Amino acid sequence: MQVVECFEIQTWDGGDRHNFKCYVATETEAKRWVNKNKHDIYVPRLMFVFDTLEEAEENELAAVRKRVIERLSPLERKAMGV
Repeated sequence: MQVVECFEIQTWDGGDRHNFKCYVATETEAKRWVNKNKHDIYVPRLMFVFDTLEEAEENELAAVRKRVIERLSPLERKAMGV
């Protein structure tokens, strides 16, 4: 798995929304875009790139386990051995 930090450029539609335009690798490039297009914005993003579908499924299961464990009370965690 690779974790890629990038910046999503969003263009203003003239109303109340911003729409996806592209991704850039650095914040410097994102700022350059926004400086040229004053109503556009950029949003930092983390992208997870998996080598296989199995790896993606394992990551999803791990996230579910983590959320379930966070919901347990301290007594329930002790009973489960986590």
